[in-house]
Amino acid sequence: MQFDSPRRYFKFIAVLLTKTSLLGVFLSASTILPPNTASSQTNESTVLHEFFGDATQQYLGVSVSFVGDVDGDGYDDMIIGAHYADTDNGPDTGKADVISGSDGSILFTFMGDSTNSQFGFAVAGPGDLNGDGTPDFLVSAPEVSAGIVKVFSGSDGSLLATLAGDNFSDKFGYSLAAAGDVNGDGTPDWIAGAIGDDDNGSLSGSARVFSGIDNSTLYTFYGDSTLDQFGYSVDGAGDVNSDGFADVIVGAYGDDDNGSQSGSARVLSGSDGSTLHTFLGDATNDYLGTSVAGVGDINGDGHADIAAGAYGDDNGYTDSGSVQVYSGIDGTVLFTFNGEDSYKNFGKVVTSAGDINEDGIPDIMVGGEFHFTAIKRVRVLSGADGATLYAFTADLISEFGNTLAGEGDVNADGLPDFMVGAWRDGTTDTDAGRAIVYADECPSDNDKGLAGQCGCGIADTDTDSDGTADCIDACAADPLKIISGVCGCGTPDSDSDGDGTPDCNDLCSADPEKTAPGTCGCGVADTDADGDGTPDCNDLCSADPLKTEAGFCGCGAVDEDANSNGIIDCFENPSDPDVSVDSPNTSQELLSLVDISKLLAEKLVKIERRYRNGKKRKLPLRRKLAGGLDTIHLAVKDARNDTLSLSVDCNTVLSRVETKTDRLKRRNGKVSFRFLKRYRRSVAKARTICGST
Repeated sequence: MQFDSPRRYFKFIAVLLTKTSLLGVFLSASTILPPNTASSQTNESTVLHEFFGDATQQYLGVSVSFVGDVDGDGYDDMIIGAHYADTDNGPDTGKADVISGSDGSILFTFMGDSTNSQFGFAVAGPGDLNGDGTPDFLVSAPEVSAGIVKVFSGSDGSLLATLAGDNFSDKFGYSLAAAGDVNGDGTPDWIAGAIGDDDNGSLSGSARVFSGIDNSTLYTFYGDSTLDQFGYSVDGAGDVNSDGFADVIVGAYGDDDNGSQSGSARVLSGSDGSTLHTFLGDATNDYLGTSVAGVGDINGDGHADIAAGAYGDDNGYTDSGSVQVYSGIDGTVLFTFNGEDSYKNFGKVVTSAGDINEDGIPDIMVGGEFHFTAIKRVRVLSGADGATLYAFTADLISEFGNTLAGEGDVNADGLPDFMVGAWRDGTTDTDAGRAIVYADECPSDNDKGLAGQCGCGIADTDTDSDGTADCIDACAADPLKIISGVCGCGTPDSDSDGDGTPDCNDLCSADPEKTAPGTCGCGVADTDADGDGTPDCNDLCSADPLKTEAGFCGCGAVDEDANSNGIIDCFENPSDPDVSVDSPNTSQELLSLVDISKLLAEKLVKIERRYRNGKKRKLPLRRKLAGGLDTIHLAVKDARNDTLSLSVDCNTVLSRVETKTDRLKRRNGKVSFRFLKRYRRSVAKARTICGST
């Protein structure tokens, strides 16, 4: 972990003495809010998680670190300290939460033991120390007596060990970091700084490297003289000298070798503890070593390189600040990144970012920089050329970027993510604090931070606002469809009757049995019960394959005049063509005969016309007419005798028909055309009136 300024320790003491509001604990890590509108970025990245404190002066984000995949879900998790949080153990006991990278939920909460212990001041994820396959954690409370560091199991949150400083006010645990495998036993080790150690003078400082397997002390390194505050920053340096052992780097911002508080940073061998490199600040108040980091192989020579910040460096401008990147193999300066203007304090915090832009070269993250009036800035710099890949800004008072963490993979995309602390952020309450996790899944696409639905290089435009990007929406202008379907874009594939045919292709959309009207229309089946080719809806004799209407004889009987006597066979005795069948005695049968009478009357008209034209012999025609009139006469007469089945009006009109029929019979068919016309009208009227009987 890297820290913000050489006066930070004294600031905390002042806060402790003047603080009067002792409130609550920080907001549940599952509370994920949108990015602060005051923040901005140069290239596009995405806020994966954002966590806020929920009470005054909790200082959430005073320490941040990625810890690896604790819960085994494939996503890296993280630990965030809030060293002034009030807990069940008292006010200002402090706490640290291990948080799921996948969903932001709290996996473990570790609390300080007593009031004012300020537990959570520094945190680190050193890796799997106890060999159970799960990463473990370090949390410190440097204000407790000589200072303590607790080691917790990642598998169950149990306490594995508690380490303490040697003497009161050593501030042991002021800085913490993973050290890599320093002693070559296959288990990662860790390092802690103690800026208050007085072994070589007041506040000369020290740093201890501990074995991960048993937490024994492997090395103790000391500052050279009074006020060096050696151990203010610590980190694993990687295998700088390629001897197979991980090395470490320790900062001493108060070192006076090149002037008061010019600062220094030392690289120390993991194999024997010897000093491999010592880097000195150039001039008074450079504060080199305020932050140090192992940054990987920047120059591609196969050796791990290191970086150190000097936020008071005057390169070009007063207190503009700088970051020096040094060769691991020989200690030469590979790059110098300078602040852009006076009082920028660039280099206050530096850490490795991993290879964010996928160019094969590790990148560097620098925080704590002043940027314009009342603004703090964090930048991610290309390890290849120092170009700014990303820049984030927030309010100065928030202390945005005074703690950083890199090289986590919270979203499991294979690309490194980074975390920024803003421990005095007041979004939810005064100095409640904040921590933000950023990611960029599209490092070569400056417009996208996440691949999204369309992938890198293609905008996730959603024209119809249906939640599906146009790149995968075949109906980009139709908010109700993402594929054209059967009906095409703009027309829903609804199926009102559930028959499997969308309404756009269903002419009978309310009839589940039909998709077209057919002969009978929607809602009526085109069944043909008798198989005669005429649907039942148009077949008055739906059970008679020989007829589609009742005709003279009704359904089931053939309308036939076998003996050609002018009388349908069904109305005469089949064995005697001169004798008619008995007349009906029901109104339904009467109605059929009335229909017949109408037809016969029409035939009378034709007969009359033929008489006039002289085209037919009169006698056969008169005989046919007489036979038909006999049938009508008998039907009417018998129907009138059945008074129970006929209405008064029906009897009246039938009487008229009977009279006219008698007249026709007496005249033996010799009637005028006008009389026949009136007769037909009478028959039609009888049919209408008697049909309702």
